[in-house]
Amino acid sequence: MQRLCVLADMSPPLCSAHPFFLPQSYTVAKPWRQPTLYVTAGMLRALDDRELDAVVAHELSHISNRDAVLMTVLTTPESWLYGRVWDMWRVRHEDSVAGAVSVATAVMFLPAVMLLAPVGLALTASSRVVSRHRELYADRCAALLTGSPAGVATTLLKISKARGGLRLPDLRTVLARDEYHILPDRRQPTGLGRVWATHPTVPARTAALGEMEGELQQARLRAEVSADG
Repeated sequence: MQRLCVLADMSPPLCSAHPFFLPQSYTVAKPWRQPTLYVTAGMLRALDDRELDAVVAHELSHISNRDAVLMTVLTTPESWLYGRVWDMWRVRHEDSVAGAVSVATAVMFLPAVMLLAPVGLALTASSRVVSRHRELYADRCAALLTGSPAGVATTLLKISKARGGLRLPDLRTVLARDEYHILPDRRQPTGLGRVWATHPTVPARTAALGEMEGELQQARLRAEVSADG
């Protein structure tokens, strides 16, 4: 990690390991506090040292680009709105609310939902667009730090294969939200529903890295030809 931090011209973050077997990593960067990079025991077991470097470089890119802070700012309003809607729904269904009070609560609840839901959906959609873009950019930065776009792509494929079809509900509450994960824990939507996806698909990410690898190889070939000439 020290070598990658020197290359990225940044201070090393704190590191912590979670005792979960699902391969996962993410970063937490609270204001005015040293960032922390988290990996799971499953990630440490699934990858070799070079592949772990690719994961660390991806997470360091998020820290350097302040993506954790950015996603926190973007997701806080939607979380607050959904929380208020849930609170109103819960009050609507409290056992203590009955008769005329229940009817009045229902009448008040519906306009609030009609007002807040579109705002919440718009905030969610915009934050997901930013999240997908930042993941692609972190992949690119990781490729530059490690000097191997193909290595980053191979690492993503290996993590995806190691995870298989596993979905662990406890990780959704113990670990961070999917916007901060290297690969999402939740099953991602397909088709038009991709607008709500937090991450690009693994094939899309590896394809972008493949193009970058091709450009890098061509640049190296041109440099060798120029040196021979």
